[in-house]
Amino acid sequence: MKKQYFAIKLLASRPDFMQTMTDAEREVMGVHQAYWRNLMAQGIAVVFGPVLEAVPYGLGIVGVTDEAQLQEVVAGDPANAIMTIEFAPMMAVTRSES
Repeated sequence: MKKQYFAIKLLASRPDFMQTMTDAEREVMGVHQAYWRNLMAQGIAVVFGPVLEAVPYGLGIVGVTDEAQLQEVVAGDPANAIMTIEFAPMMAVTRSES
């Protein structure tokens, strides 16, 4: 089945989140990172990581079979507890098959 690709953007609750994370937030982010590594191991996540803008945000690209699977990916992200998650379909994707 052909994959559909989506960009997922994680927006922190405050601009200085990365510098002022509480211990509880740092713990959630550790579980969040493990969650995304698992998505990579399953071949769902193509890439993920923080984007260093004036107000940093997280970015992930996923390949899913349908929008229902995308909703599962987004809903399962532990960062939902402390961040806003937005997503949008990608018009076209060119990627290596490494």
